[in-house]
Amino acid sequence: MEIGLVKARGLGFAHPVSCRLNPGVTWLSGSNAMGLATMLQWWSLSRVPTYGTLFVDEQKWQDLTPRRQAYYRRKIGFKPRVDTLPEHIRVERALAYWAALWECDDPAFTAKNVMEDWGLDLIADRRLGTLSLGEQQRLLLAASSLMDPEVWILEEPWNGLDTEARVLLMDRIMRMPPDGSVVVSDVAWPGDLLEWDCHGDITGCEVIWVYR
Repeated sequence: MEIGLVKARGLGFAHPVSCRLNPGVTWLSGSNAMGLATMLQWWSLSRVPTYGTLFVDEQKWQDLTPRRQAYYRRKIGFKPRVDTLPEHIRVERALAYWAALWECDDPAFTAKNVMEDWGLDLIADRRLGTLSLGEQQRLLLAASSLMDPEVWILEEPWNGLDTEARVLLMDRIMRMPPDGSVVVSDVAWPGDLLEWDCHGDITGCEVIWVYR
């Protein structure tokens, strides 16, 4: 799925932004926190630029029917907010709920498979309110991958992860299809992990792109 912006303007961007989300790994960082948040919202298709044009597969977003827009949104993976669920909900039930919310064919089966992929079997019956930061982060990463997204958006994904979880995350990123896109938003890039393909440094007045 190709997502492009042409002369887009919104919160945090004083000047128009034109760019395309490329296949591979894109790292976003920079001092402009508001602009960074806006870019993630544009690429997650959760916000349309105030000015300018958002394209998806060469089609103007505004010209798509609501049904088609929903179709494209289902191809985007992102971490849900754990605080939207009661603390007494158990890990397996939370994943099944998110799988149903994102219209996976068999929510319970999908949740079970994802728990195995991310090593969550041992905490399947734990309540959300008892999870450590690392366990919570691993759960949210697992949730973000439930529908095998074509565009996977990760905000501060390394935060709280132990060595095993970092390896699982790296492996999952490397298993993305060649035409898939991963967007990582973080202050710094861990030197011990895979390399990025494109780096967008979002400053107060522009986006500076560096490609490898």
